[in-house]
Amino acid sequence: MKKNYFLILVLVSCSCLYSQPISYFSKIGIENTYNSNVLKLSSDDISKFKDGENPDKFKIDTIDDLITSARCEFGVKHRFLTGHTQIDKIVLKYNKFWSNEIKDDGYIGFEVKQFFSKRLNVALNYFYYPRIYLNQYKSVLDNESKYRDFTYSKNVYNARIFWKVKTKIHLNYRFEFSQLYYNKYFTEYDADNIESVIGLNFNTADWVKLGIRYSYKISDADAEDAFENPETVNVIKDVSYESDIYYCSFTFPEILILFSKPVNFSSNFRLENRFYQSREIGDDYHFGREDIKWYIKTNLSCDLLKKYSMKIFYKYEDRETKSPFEEVEAEKSYNFYEIGLSIIFSL
Repeated sequence: MKKNYFLILVLVSCSCLYSQPISYFSKIGIENTYNSNVLKLSSDDISKFKDGENPDKFKIDTIDDLITSARCEFGVKHRFLTGHTQIDKIVLKYNKFWSNEIKDDGYIGFEVKQFFSKRLNVALNYFYYPRIYLNQYKSVLDNESKYRDFTYSKNVYNARIFWKVKTKIHLNYRFEFSQLYYNKYFTEYDADNIESVIGLNFNTADWVKLGIRYSYKISDADAEDAFENPETVNVIKDVSYESDIYYCSFTFPEILILFSKPVNFSSNFRLENRFYQSREIGDDYHFGREDIKWYIKTNLSCDLLKKYSMKIFYKYEDRETKSPFEEVEAEKSYNFYEIGLSIIFSL
């Protein structure tokens, strides 16, 4: 992690030293969200939690929660590479769960965006997530029946190309590589992920904008390679998978006027088909498993003042698991909804 920070800071510093003029910008966003199922528990697990069954499995106080998120963005805009505009920025975000502190998390991100013309720009990004908590699970390394914190950290690297093919047709492509590092009890889940995403945006009319996107994702987990002596482990788990992901969005600018301010409405839909690749005997949770996960999200946004904007949103997400084992289908299927309000200040 230290090497990644050092390399990024050197690149940003060098670009700033050899570029003139420089202008600075910053944004601060505050968001409050209600989530009906913060651990994405199945109906069976929710019933067990409410009935007080197997209390060691749950390290939360409530199924739902209120989340306050703070996001800060600091950047510089300057001329670089034969006079073309470049933007360098740092992003910090922290999520505070008011009833379940164990879920608190956040990330730090860096972006360098280079404009080669009004029609073409390229961006490089890096994000680091120091700790993400998912749930409580049993480790294959333990002989006794004991639940452990299921946590991991994550590095994300991506490159994005934006090309305005025509005035009303925009093409974008993103290549992303991420690394997941789980705690010492679940190292078999460590994985390298590769995702390739291509999308098109159509601004066919002043009153509506359409976006479509497709991505293909591969996750290669360590599985038995995580153990020096895999033969001593009772069950080898392989969470490797391949995914097809489809996405579409609709935006209606200025759908209405509220207090003399235009209000924008947008809605997006995402569908993922995930196919697990495990061939390990005894790996019931991943052998022959398919997840169908989708969500729909709607937003109402408007500019309150010159430097203030507001967004109200609603999201519903559902995952259906298909497996040769009925107990896996029952335990891994879930749904939840979120509703929230965010305010952004441009400084």
